Amino acid sequence: MEKWSPTSKQFTQWDTDGYFIARDVVSTETATELRGVIKNVLLEPEPSGHPDSDPMDPMGDTPDARAARFRKLGNFCVDAPLIWHTVHCGEPILAMARHYLGDDLVLKYNSVFVKPARTGSATP
Repeated sequence: MEKWSPTSKQFTQWDTDGYFIARDVVSTETATELRGVIKNVLLEPEPSGHPDSDPMDPMGDTPDARAARFRKLGNFCVDAPLIWHTVHCGEPILAMARHYLGDDLVLKYNSVFVKPARTGSATP
């Protein structure tokens, strides 16, 4: 397999913006499956039986409200095999990580941010 390296456009974006976009790393079909896995978790009731107590987000605890509400799912990917094996341990992502970090990799934390466009404050 050919070793991954960033394109000149990605290098430029990294230098100017601090990030780059790698397109077509995950297929459309896989992205749809990943979205379904995440959405299923968002539709589950709050563990406490009460919606988040964020006064800026009084959406309630209906399935539609839970799906619309901003969420950060910490260490979620470890418990979601499709996401873990397809994204974090998938060869395209590992090739990028190895390019920047070398072969000795340890994932200490991961998270999924789910935030509808134009909702809430900016996410850095």
